Amino acid sequence: MTQEQVVAAAVNKDVQWVKYVEDCNHPMCVDDFVTYVCALGASFEITVNLPNGSSVKLDSNQIK
Repeated sequence: MTQEQVVAAAVNKDVQWVKYVEDCNHPMCVDDFVTYVCALGASFEITVNLPNGSSVKLDSNQIK
């Protein structure tokens, strides 16, 4: 299997979807992003800026 096929299987999408994501030409929801990044074995951090000026940081260990 190619890397694209492995990732596609891990995220339950087709290979074309993986190609679009890797080319940054495909919109995705946060759930798809998290699944994709985890399938790659990568870690990440998401910062959400709230209207009151505070922020919330979540890392890949907190989001699954």
